[in-house]
Amino acid sequence: ETITTDSTAHARRSVKSAVDRVAADVRRAYPAATIRVTEHTALWVDVDKAFDHAIRHALENGIEHADRDAPTVTVEIDESPNTGRVEIRIDDEGPPIPPIELDALDDHQETTPTRHGSGCGLFVMKWCLESLGGELRIEPANESGNSVYFYLPPKSPPDDAN
Repeated sequence: ETITTDSTAHARRSVKSAVDRVAADVRRAYPAATIRVTEHTALWVDVDKAFDHAIRHALENGIEHADRDAPTVTVEIDESPNTGRVEIRIDDEGPPIPPIELDALDDHQETTPTRHGSGCGLFVMKWCLESLGGELRIEPANESGNSVYFYLPPKSPPDDAN
């Protein structure tokens, strides 16, 4: 699949409907998994294939790397209390993402034959969000698993949003 940054491919959507659309596809691919999407604040963003790819990648990672047969991934949608940006938090039950994978997201880290990440998935997710003016943050979740945060610029609802 080609991921484009062509601005003509953007569509304004409610964050919940955009996430729900991708989550429905992932649920069909992983029927044993539970994906819960909760919207605390109704927000709008401009989305494209890059948005869909980033959401899909975070959900699939949360399912595929979980150490249980029926994993749960939760998605919380709200306004960031610090910045006013759209905050999409995706929590999984998997093992912590290795520090070397997280370090690979930092542009200032040098990749060497003995120091490198095992894949480019997190970097592609970061690039997808940056193509939409957004940002990626990943940290260990409170009890176990990982919390993946997407921050995106909020948009006004379209005139026909009612």
